[in-house]
Amino acid sequence: YAGLGAEVVEVDVRTREQALDPTWADRVADVGLVYLSGGNPSHLADTLRDTPLGEAVVAAWRGGAALAGCSAGAMALGPRTLSPRGGSVAGLGVATDVVTIPHFDRFGFARRFAAMAASLVTDDGHTVVGIDEETACTWLPAEGRWVVMGARKAWLLTATGDRGDGHGHGAEIPLPAPA
Repeated sequence: YAGLGAEVVEVDVRTREQALDPTWADRVADVGLVYLSGGNPSHLADTLRDTPLGEAVVAAWRGGAALAGCSAGAMALGPRTLSPRGGSVAGLGVATDVVTIPHFDRFGFARRFAAMAASLVTDDGHTVVGIDEETACTWLPAEGRWVVMGARKAWLLTATGDRGDGHGHGAEIPLPAPA
């Protein structure tokens, strides 16, 4: 971050009790970027959901800050996030109706998440997107669209587990607009 000339405001919150402390929320108030890192997606969502810190993250984004998530951080942004223990939990709801599966090319989607993803599509009506490593789906608010950026592809999944041909760098991907 120093190479970019950015000042880092570290918010090292690991528990829901910490996320309930308004002191942490105050640290997020005037940032230009909120970055949610990887780990356990259900723990991240359960820790931030309906807390002052979670609300501050969303308020910063709605106020113009960039919001990025990597791995579990990307998963937690949707209405639901898959749990490593199976099933799903409520996410933060920022990426309206988009459930994200990161590392799609690496972790064998068909074996591990196919049934859960199919349920999210058919039972809940969500859009499920698998995103390969070294790739991102980026919301361009001025253009009102999502674009794939990076070395690999993003895949829209159907209720049957079909993923089509994928969307490569620069391609628009038809995902619902963020909340």
